[in-house]
Amino acid sequence: MEQTFLVTEAIAEQFDIPVHEVSEAFDEFEAPIILGGNTVEDLKAFADDVGSKVVLVQYDYTDEDELYVDVSDEALEGLFGDKADEARERIFEHNTAILDEDWEAPYAMSAFVMYEGSAFGIRVFNDVYDGDLLVDPDDFIVYLLDEFDDGLE
Repeated sequence: MEQTFLVTEAIAEQFDIPVHEVSEAFDEFEAPIILGGNTVEDLKAFADDVGSKVVLVQYDYTDEDELYVDVSDEALEGLFGDKADEARERIFEHNTAILDEDWEAPYAMSAFVMYEGSAFGIRVFNDVYDGDLLVDPDDFIVYLLDEFDDGLE
């Protein structure tokens, strides 16, 4: 079941314990151990079962500069061979889409409780962003290489 993007106040309404926002509990590509169907109900049931006294919420924001693909013409030629122009165009389209996006809102939210030293919870992505833009630049190049694998020598 896919969750809609949640805000701290909406989560707090579901719990009889305090809900607090935290920052940097997880790195950008980390998350709590996901419970059940990744729903608030799953989180609430687990929190109740283990006697949690607080729910923690972290919002993840991105810096568009970290998503921007910056690769030299020489590297493109070496990686993609005769498909370098096509790869260059795809990179240009990707970078233009990143620049056109408004990155003010968080792209993801984790709500979790701590139990025996580990974080258990849910992770929900904000559907206002195109998930294809939330790709590490190196991974984007790898995806293009997979698409253009006949350009490898």
